[in-house]
Amino acid sequence: NKHIKVVQNIAENLTIATDKSFPLGLIINEFLTNSYKYAKASKINIEITETNESLQFKIHDNGTGFDSKQTTDTGFGLANMRTRVDALDGEISISSKPKNGTTILWCFS
Repeated sequence: NKHIKVVQNIAENLTIATDKSFPLGLIINEFLTNSYKYAKASKINIEITETNESLQFKIHDNGTGFDSKQTTDTGFGLANMRTRVDALDGEISISSKPKNGTTILWCFS
């Protein structure tokens, strides 16, 4: 979609192990798909940083957001992201407010 701007802020010389890169790509893909299809976002920020041998990922869109009660529901997209982060022994937090977009933050070692 030409009307959606994706801004990337990814640390230089970042190295991600092959066994972790595939699930991470699927998590990012799920978020992007939801932002495009449902959130009517015009901007998506992707930030990946590395600190003390852990990786932190933050993705935010400026879309419609959703009721915060839905972040604990078992919708396929959110459940898929949670399952993949759990498989990496990581932690995930999801925050969203109607008309203020959605942010997903996850990290792992």
